[in-house]
Amino acid sequence: ETMMYVPNEIVAVGTNGSSPMLLLLSASTNAVLNSIRLVNLTGLYFYGLNTLAYDSKDNSVFLSDNTSVVEISLTTNQVVGNLTLPLPSSVFSFHIESMTYDPHNNEIYAAAIYSCCVYAINAKTDSLVANISIVPSADVGVAAFSTLIYDRNNNEILVAVSDYTGYSFGALVALDDSTNTVAAEISPYYINFGAVLDISSNLVYSYDWGADALAV
Repeated sequence: ETMMYVPNEIVAVGTNGSSPMLLLLSASTNAVLNSIRLVNLTGLYFYGLNTLAYDSKDNSVFLSDNTSVVEISLTTNQVVGNLTLPLPSSVFSFHIESMTYDPHNNEIYAAAIYSCCVYAINAKTDSLVANISIVPSADVGVAAFSTLIYDRNNNEILVAVSDYTGYSFGALVALDDSTNTVAAEISPYYINFGAVLDISSNLVYSYDWGADALAV
């Protein structure tokens, strides 16, 4: 239900009966190399809502477990860390929607739907480094995050922000990974669904729902 590519392998999250599993597949043969049973995870989603991030320095995968971030070592095939994020109370159903790994500062960035916050996590210690408020200049209502991208050209985290209450606003926010503060904002004033970064051209492509067009 959730997959990502790591060097020479595919990491997939799924179930074996009622037990959540992390599967490691060979990228060349599609054979199952290993399976890691995920226990003591109280809020694991199995509806495509899990998200993964790969820590290339420590060869670990970070998996969202509802409001927690779980670290799984691909060297030992063991769960080695679990951090519950301080999500605000609300009538909305909070869960972590997107994550990305920043090798420049060795931090994991996680964003939870409706939270208006991006969380920076030390990938080595599994501890919270920063709680970054994302409040675009226009009235975003209740913010949701569809995409987090590490921009290696500028050492920034790009955050696609959408309004999930009025469906009327979207923005692209850049975070400086040295200070974990907002460095810039582009506000097309239409809800956007995700973003893709082209490293070679240093351009970001995002779907502008209001204009039914690709924004660059």
